Amino acid sequence: MNVSSTVLWNIVGWTAAAVVFELIRRRLFARPLAEVQEMMNKALKKHWRQTPLAADVPRLARKIAVHLPTKKLERHDEVVPAMELVFTGIAEHCSSAETVELIRAEFLEEAKHYGPHTVDHSRLAMDFVDKIYHSHTKCLNVLRLCCQDILAPAAIHLKRQFDEKASFKDMRGHWHIDIYLDDKDAIRVTHAKREQAFSYDEHEYFEFLWELTVQLTADYSQVSNVSIKITDLKFNDKMTQSRKDEIKAVMSEYLTPNLR
Repeated sequence: MNVSSTVLWNIVGWTAAAVVFELIRRRLFARPLAEVQEMMNKALKKHWRQTPLAADVPRLARKIAVHLPTKKLERHDEVVPAMELVFTGIAEHCSSAETVELIRAEFLEEAKHYGPHTVDHSRLAMDFVDKIYHSHTKCLNVLRLCCQDILAPAAIHLKRQFDEKASFKDMRGHWHIDIYLDDKDAIRVTHAKREQAFSYDEHEYFEFLWELTVQLTADYSQVSNVSIKITDLKFNDKMTQSRKDEIKAVMSEYLTPNLR
């Protein structure tokens, strides 16, 4: 075997070793979705006061739409009306009409104590859930799927999967949540979140939109299914094709067919 052949086979050997090492690394350090689901269920088992629910409801309410069998409750721009929409919209599916009206009346009464210009929306959420909403377990568990402690395991999962090859960070203001209560056998919440490259270097810059869908069991007690998909991917025009291909390869498991 001549020198050039030896060099070629060495390159092939090292390339194969690098591929195997990468596969092992991902297997050891990545968190499969089954583990992500397990972490979500651990979060659901906590008492609601030990979760970020009171802070997250007012922070995220304006980002939430509720899909019912006969209508869609659109997002509201003001915090208190948005909170009312979320609390009562979920209750329309989980409770009787009388209970929905009771929840609405109790929430509006609670809101009066804080006045129309209150900024203490977290306290309002805390007091209302503590007095009324916590006793409606199904409603509460649907609401809890909207919170940061449910999204976080999936976000960490993606960061570890992509590693330094496609490191990313949040894009502020680009997070929307849809609660789907239009199918009694598939209660699910979808988080849609846009992220951006950690680097602002135009040769490295990209953005992507990913969706996390979390489904509850028929008794509303725990998460039964988790899925992640990337539905949009954009690159800066100055990024090289080889770099685009590398990023797409890292994300390939989650890319929708039109992005592959």
